[in-house]
Parts: sequence; C-alpha cells; structure tokens
Amino acid sequence: MSEDIICVSCKKEEKDSKKVIECVQCHKCEHFKCRNIFGSAVRKLKEKDFFCSADCQDLFQRASRTPAADSEISRELHALLLEVKATRSEVHDMHNTITEMEKFQDFLSQKLDTLLSEVQSLKTDQATMKAEADIMRKKHHDLCCTVNELEMEVERLNRMNLSKNMIVLGIPTKKDENIKQIIGKVSSAIGYDLPEEAILEAKRLSSSDAKLRTTESIPIKVVFVAERYKEELLAKKRIFGPLLSAAVDTVLSDGQRKVVLRDELTPRSMELYKQVREIQDSLNFKYVWPGRNGIILAKKTEKSKTEFIRTRHELLGLQRSGAKRNLDTSSSNCGIQTSPVLEPAAKRR
Repeated sequence: MSEDIICVSCKKEEKDSKKVIECVQCHKCEHFKCRNIFGSAVRKLKEKDFFCSADCQDLFQRASRTPAADSEISRELHALLLEVKATRSEVHDMHNTITEMEKFQDFLSQKLDTLLSEVQSLKTDQATMKAEADIMRKKHHDLCCTVNELEMEVERLNRMNLSKNMIVLGIPTKKDENIKQIIGKVSSAIGYDLPEEAILEAKRLSSSDAKLRTTESIPIKVVFVAERYKEELLAKKRIFGPLLSAAVDTVLSDGQRKVVLRDELTPRSMELYKQVREIQDSLNFKYVWPGRNGIILAKKTEKSKTEFIRTRHELLGLQRSGAKRNLDTSSSNCGIQTSPVLEPAAKRR
C-alpha cells in the first residue's frame, strides 16, 4: 500500500492504514466506516480478498486463472456431465420401473377385485349351504325321531310277545333234570303256590359249549300260560329278597349261587345290554343288570344312584356326560315313553 492513502469515498487522506481496506485488483482504498463496516465484520473482511467492485473481482479472477485451473474445471465439468447422464439414466430406469410397478399394481388390483368377487360368491354359497345343512339337520333329526319311535313300537310289540316269558339264572345244571319241577321248587322256595298248569314251557337255553351243560348254570327260559303268573312270581321274589340255589334244591352241585328271575330280553334290549357291558369298566360301573320292560340299569356302588338306560341315545349321553346325571330324569327323547323300573339283584362285573 502506498504512503499516500486517499479514501475513494470521502476523498480524504488517511495516515492510519488499519482504518482502510485496499482492493486487491485496483489498489483503491476505502474507509471501513465509509462502507459502514464495524466491529468483528472488519476482521472477517480482512481475512479474504477485498474487491471494491464486481468488475475488479471479475478482472482479478480472469487474470489469475491458469490453464491448469481451466483443465481442472473442464474435468470437473466432464465428471459432472457424466453424473448428470448417469442420473438421467437412473431416472429413466426408475421411470420404467415405476411404470412396470403401476402396471403390476393394476394387475393386482384386477386380481383382488376378482378374488373379492369370488369370496363374496363363496360367502353366498356358504350361506346357502348352511341353510341347506340346517334343513338337512332338521330332517335328519325328524327322521331319527321317527326311526326311534318305530324302534320303540317294534320293541313294545316284541315285549308284548315276550310278556309271558321269564328267564331264571343261577340254577346249576344236573343230569336228567326236570325243568318244570325246578321252577316249581323255585316258586315254593319264595312262598308262591304256582299251579302246575301255569307253565306252558320250560327249558334250558342252548349252549355251544358242551362243558357248560354239566359244569355251569345255563339260563332257563320259562313260558307261562298267562302273564299274571309271571308277575305274581316276580312280585313274590322281590318280597322274598335274595335266593340261593341251595334253597331251591339241596342236591345241586353249587348251592351258593344267587337265583335271579327276570323278563326275557328282546333282541334290541339284549344288544343294548351288551353295549352297556362293553363300556362298564370305562364308566366305572360296578353293577350292570337288566331291569323290567327292557330297561338296562347300572350303578357304580351299592349306595350310588341307579342309571336307567332305555335307548342307544341315552347310552351315548351317558358316555358323553360320564354318568354325571341320572338318565331317568331325561325328558326329551323324541317321544320315548318311560315306565317305572324294579331293580333286581345287581350283577357284579
């Protein structure tokens, strides 16, 4: 900076160079205060090149630019151009990708609409099928009730055909036995005067095992001329209580057998009895025995309540409930009529 410092703004000479700023291009000086620059702004302005005008700044930059700088600028511009081209290519690829995605989205939208339509159709079909299933279920229930009523009617007719028949259990077999005389002895043992002509037929039931004919007690089937003889005999037996075979005939090989009198079971009642015996252990029943009118009875202990089983429907209910309720209290079994049951001596499993 020259010794004579003249401010280009106020045209005054300045002795202190610290109060002015000099243009690096034209070397003109100017007071800081003439440029309204004070405080920390003065220090910041001194840290970089000062130009009094834009023209000086442009002249300085053109004068100071070298071929190497031009080459660097050119390389930077070329690199920037490549980046721009790459960006354009990426933008183009992205545009294509977005276009494909939009097409795929349209495809999915169409498929979704189709799927929703099919789902709605399935819901309609499901509702129709449910309604049809309800109708079929109602028809099946009505049919089951009808079949059950028919079975009960057939059972009633079969019981009527067997109303004069009685089964006697617990009488051991012996050689050359007279079955009618044995039945007479049973009647006498319990204090009932059974007329000889009251028995129409009395015989042992057939056995496929030859050993049973001489070593076991084969059931005896008795057919009376009138039902009243059977009912009177059963009534006397209930009053009398347990009866041992020794009280019937002292010459019997096993006189400690319990003699049991009961109705002859119909095929349906016999099948129901077998089914109850098959699940006896699983339901923890200690006693299972046939009752009157084809009803099967079961008890867990001597003091527990008696379960009354009349139909397969009640047997299934007994399996489902685990015998938690007394089937005798059931009231809705498609019109099944209930009747009082007299409990004979319980049969141990």
